[in-house]
Amino acid sequence: MLNEVIPMSEVRSSDRADLPPGTGSAISTIEPTPPPPSYKSLKRLWRRLAFGFGHVYNDLCASMWFSFLLVFLRKALLFTAPAAGSIFLIGQIADAISTPAVGFESDRLNVPLFCLKYGRRKFLHLIGTICVAMSFVFLFMKCFGCTYGEDGTKEWIQLLYYCPFVVIFQFGWASVQIGHLALIPELTPCTAERAALNGISDVTPHDVDGFRNVALTITGAGILFSVLFHVGVREKWTLYRTQYRKIDEALPSEVVEPSTSVSSTTKKVLVTWKHWLQNRQFYLISILYMCIRLCNNISMTYLPLYILETQNMNKMNIATVPLAVYVSSFFTATLFSFRMVTRVINRKIGSLIGIVVGIGASGWMWCEKLQMQIYGVAILMGISSSSLIINALAFTSDLINKSTESGAFVFGAMSLFDKLLTGVAVQIIQALEPLCHEATCGLINLYFKYVMVVVPAASLLVASVILFLLWPQKIGYFAEGDEQQQEDEEEEDNYFERF
Repeated sequence: MLNEVIPMSEVRSSDRADLPPGTGSAISTIEPTPPPPSYKSLKRLWRRLAFGFGHVYNDLCASMWFSFLLVFLRKALLFTAPAAGSIFLIGQIADAISTPAVGFESDRLNVPLFCLKYGRRKFLHLIGTICVAMSFVFLFMKCFGCTYGEDGTKEWIQLLYYCPFVVIFQFGWASVQIGHLALIPELTPCTAERAALNGISDVTPHDVDGFRNVALTITGAGILFSVLFHVGVREKWTLYRTQYRKIDEALPSEVVEPSTSVSSTTKKVLVTWKHWLQNRQFYLISILYMCIRLCNNISMTYLPLYILETQNMNKMNIATVPLAVYVSSFFTATLFSFRMVTRVINRKIGSLIGIVVGIGASGWMWCEKLQMQIYGVAILMGISSSSLIINALAFTSDLINKSTESGAFVFGAMSLFDKLLTGVAVQIIQALEPLCHEATCGLINLYFKYVMVVVPAASLLVASVILFLLWPQKIGYFAEGDEQQQEDEEEEDNYFERF
């Protein structure tokens, strides 16, 4: 009985990593029969789809937050421009603080064994999903107990009411984002798959229920996609159990990382947050990411107000024009998901195309009475936004390279100044907004035109300067040569099979 040969299929992968050296010879090398190719392909497709589902809820909420929060506060709740900007700024500050903090703790967190087996990133994603589900709907509902009108509840009391929900929502949003992106930093993330299902036909205080219904719909759909993500994606956990307990040491150290083979080991250099702060490319890519996000966020935040105030278009267009942006963005993201396309249009060329298209869209917005041309602008905005964000995240993934033990911190730090800058920019724009609120006021028309043209174009010009500085450089903390790059590309194809 002691000499019985144990088939390899009956030895769990977690147990293999704990076996002492030399034990591999005592185990039969008989492997189970590989599954049919069709089953393998379907399984890989399901895992890819499940991973994509993990960010749908965030994308839906972000669409509402950036495109309709100011419209809801200004038109439905009749907030003043500075008060509406203050709520937006508080949310961005909460997001800016939460994102790097969540990323840092995600990399070093010592959690119970059952959480490790479930997956640290997935556990973080789950906590974030719960926070978003508990708070998002309340952002687009009337204040409970508040009265409206000349003798209604004071504005500052309503502002205090919404602030806790904003903070909880932004913490949850950051947790979902970091937990999702940190799972596969070596792949090109496709986070631009959005669906904007908005049915707003008129914006008055009577339409608060319409915003609430949209928020409820988004919450229901988002929870469904999050469940599919958690069911379909499995996170590798054995490494977390044995390594990275002291990730925040001052200097990197060489450790022996358990590999999938019993008899072999692989040396890995641990890179901590302190080493990223000493890396020049870290700051360049952070600025690039910040400029791209600022352009996208300001464009989507003020697009509805530009449509209503500057173009004086029918209010139905504040739903259909953003929808055109998201549809265009979706098809662009789908195009960039094909390996054949990314081999011809690399990250730097794709970013340059996005910058040129984005500046062209901003210039087009200077025209008077666009009417149906606004949909052409929307298509260009979607192409620019999707290509820029995908490639910016790809730059971040390339920067992380093999240093995935601190990948969540990098993604979090990249978003820190992005959130702060966006919040401050919106607050300044709201504070400088002219007092005239009528669509016929020439001053307000010109003001939102400047916002939609100058701010995005200036951001993209700065991004182009950073891109040209990065152009001759090989992105990555460790420049390991063409051989390492080829190895990364092969691992990219097989990642979901190892997931």
